[in-house]
Amino acid sequence: MKAGRRWWPPSPASTAISLTAAGALVLMALMGNLPIPNGPDMDSDGISDNFQKVDAVKDIVKDGEGWRVETVGYASETDLPFVLFAGSLLTVVIPLGAAFWLWDRPRRVMKVSIWREEGRMHDIVRRLSAFLEINPSLPFAVRLTRTSLPVQDQPMLGEVAWTPFTEGRPFSEIYGQFKERWSLRSPTIGRALEGLRSAENEPTQTEVTLSARALVTRLSEESKAMMEEYSRSLAGPATALFGIGVLLPILLATMIPVTGITGKTALMVGFVLWVIIPLSIILLGNSLVLKRPSLGTDHMPAVRHRTAPGPVDIFLMTLGTVMISLFFFVAFSKVEIPITLPGSGKGSLSILLVLLGVSSSISGLFGWLSQGPKEAQERYSDVRKRAPGILRDMASAIQEGLSFESGLRRTLSRRVVEKDRSYRLLPGHSSREAGMPEPLVSYLESAEEFSRAGRGPGGKAVRAFSKHIQELMDLDGDLSSRVRSAVGQMEVTASIFAPLMIGASAGIFDLMGSVQGDIPDGMLFGGSGGGSMQPWHFLLMSGGYLLMLSIATTLTIYRLEKGVTGGGWHRVPRRLVQSSLAFSLGVVASSYLIG
Repeated sequence: MKAGRRWWPPSPASTAISLTAAGALVLMALMGNLPIPNGPDMDSDGISDNFQKVDAVKDIVKDGEGWRVETVGYASETDLPFVLFAGSLLTVVIPLGAAFWLWDRPRRVMKVSIWREEGRMHDIVRRLSAFLEINPSLPFAVRLTRTSLPVQDQPMLGEVAWTPFTEGRPFSEIYGQFKERWSLRSPTIGRALEGLRSAENEPTQTEVTLSARALVTRLSEESKAMMEEYSRSLAGPATALFGIGVLLPILLATMIPVTGITGKTALMVGFVLWVIIPLSIILLGNSLVLKRPSLGTDHMPAVRHRTAPGPVDIFLMTLGTVMISLFFFVAFSKVEIPITLPGSGKGSLSILLVLLGVSSSISGLFGWLSQGPKEAQERYSDVRKRAPGILRDMASAIQEGLSFESGLRRTLSRRVVEKDRSYRLLPGHSSREAGMPEPLVSYLESAEEFSRAGRGPGGKAVRAFSKHIQELMDLDGDLSSRVRSAVGQMEVTASIFAPLMIGASAGIFDLMGSVQGDIPDGMLFGGSGGGSMQPWHFLLMSGGYLLMLSIATTLTIYRLEKGVTGGGWHRVPRRLVQSSLAFSLGVVASSYLIG
């Protein structure tokens, strides 16, 4: 029986052709009102009025009651800017964007793989140095290091560990080739590998230990220098985000009355604000993550399980549903509501209700869906913080002559907090069978391998392994703090200041509309008079942009801080609620203070 053909991912060319054809059909259907038989076509020319500028032709007619003005027909012309926008979006931008994403996918995967391998090499060099202090033999250190690595990373040292046995070539030759390859990729790693070979050749164990420790110190100093350079490089993106998040909305609020953005043009502007800018922020953030010094620290694997929604999540989703329901009542009912903003009708209030409702619903949904991964991440981080202490106790137990199982039971009784006593090591059970959390399982499996070398060498190996993990965690924590201090202003800007400024601009625009009616096309410079934007249009456009900006910046800041290319959704609910409340406060405050 033949294996099924792999259909994903499709080729970029076939994707572009298929999407272009589909986009052309959708465009023709929209222009010809095919999906909507009773669509807008007041001039009866077979083209949807959504793609035209339609003006009513009026004349004075006389009837039994006298003379009156009556619409006798419609004059229309193609809205060329909107046609070009819709046509290019459906037949050029989306097809070529999808094709480029598929074409660039192998390069992106390779780039992420190289970035992770370089980070793991920082980890490997430190492990080699730690084990070189136990036995001044580089082949011995390579074998111990390979054993201590996670299974998916062990092939990185497979060539150096096994080629001398399988091909009969000297270890020094294999290690030299390994070092040369890494020198071309990363001079820092190349110098560290050369330093390991030099340390091995020291005449005494004491000098080997001093040389190995000096190598790690030098590597740490170079890592810190890379951290400082990286944190300084984030100043530019932080400034750019401030301009996008605050200055751009204010500029739009100023230019809309001047340039005369109509409802159709607002769709184009809205596409840029709602899609292009947030997506660009996320892509820029991911590219900056791959420039972040990777130190090889373990990161929690993806968690797929879901938990039941918590009380806060249920409250937010319920509140959002009620607000959205009130929006439909306020927007479409003929009942006069007693609460309105100064100088505004019920349209502005209804838009605020729907924005708050959508943000509350999304916050509750994200909070529910990310609760499981969030709890797993917190547990994972807590276990990582306690792992070096557990390994140190294990080293002491092994050096005292206890078996690995007995030492582990004693260590867990001292180190594991009460809430984690759900897993107990039973006789004959491994740490994995006992249900222990990662990464403690991998660490203890490595310690078990080291313990087989005997109470003296085994205890020293476990102690060196514990020291290595602690040093690497300290470096990673230092880098996260540096990144946090560099981009912290971005988060404050996106969640507080930008929403306040956007809300104030929307409130002022709303007041202008209450005084003058719809803002006319080309109010100051003179325009064609072909359209107008109602204030609530701008309120909806800017409020929607705010929600997307909050999500994009929250994900970007989390990934920069943690050094990961995914995740961060558990932070979205809180920031989204903050942003929507700040936006509403800006609208209400400007309406009351100025109106």
